Amino acid sequence: MDQMGIGKQKGKCEFLDQILIILGHAYPCSLAFEEMAEMFCGPGSGASLSGSSIESEARVMDALLELETLGLVCIDSNSDESSLTVLGSERIAGKRYFLRLV
Repeated sequence: MDQMGIGKQKGKCEFLDQILIILGHAYPCSLAFEEMAEMFCGPGSGASLSGSSIESEARVMDALLELETLGLVCIDSNSDESSLTVLGSERIAGKRYFLRLV
């Protein structure tokens, strides 16, 4: 694998972790997809995603679906709301513990 692929993978992991952290701050409540997308690509978001708004929303949705596949997030298909699972909260806690050690 070339260095370009490694950088993309690292960026993707960081993005997934950002979503987990946002959901962790909302815990025990869930967040609607629109709220999540607004945090990443809406006005005042700090433009953490580059590209068009539609591309950014698609990236957020792809990330949420991947996190659900991994069992870290639960998406309610009726309301499009996402919430953190126990496994997702453990991942956040593990990252925070690791960051304190470094």
